[in-house]
Amino acid sequence: MGGRKPCPVARDRPARPAAHATENRHRPYGPAPSARRATAPRCQGHGDAAWAAAALLPLSAVSAPPTTWGPHHAPGGKATAAGRLQAGALDTSSIPPVVIIRVTGTLRDRTRGPSCALAVFRLTYRAGDGSLPFTRKTVRTCSSRAAKNFAFTRARVFLVELKVCAETGRTPSDTCLYAGTWKQLYASS
Repeated sequence: MGGRKPCPVARDRPARPAAHATENRHRPYGPAPSARRATAPRCQGHGDAAWAAAALLPLSAVSAPPTTWGPHHAPGGKATAAGRLQAGALDTSSIPPVVIIRVTGTLRDRTRGPSCALAVFRLTYRAGDGSLPFTRKTVRTCSSRAAKNFAFTRARVFLVELKVCAETGRTPSDTCLYAGTWKQLYASS
């Protein structure tokens, strides 16, 4: 298990033209989204060839219809989040099985003054070494007039949980993260 090995899918792909490096030189954050989607990810074995092939397909081609979640409220009812979650095809070659997920939704702020609404997603994923770390995705709005729409996609996800809070500050406080319970939106089986 020396270094990373390219996927079998990547060998069948034609090489990128030389102009690829120059056409994106004015994009500070990398290539255009369409160019990023067309590239297969690098793999490390353990059934990753099938995963890479599924990652190149649109999410709707290999998945069940989206399921709705919410509305979930902050304590006191001052913030509300609701939306849809779509899970791709289940990769059962790993333990635990993982999927590609797409979460879309809206966050409403009903607070007054300096408080804001926060929706914190805890995404437990499978790392390359087989461990199950988690990462957080936070959506924040301070506008009480209109709901904030959000969407994100994450690969190799095992568990998706949500907590909604209404508080001041740009990031979720320890009370928001550790008090109360996380609402489970998805768990691969």
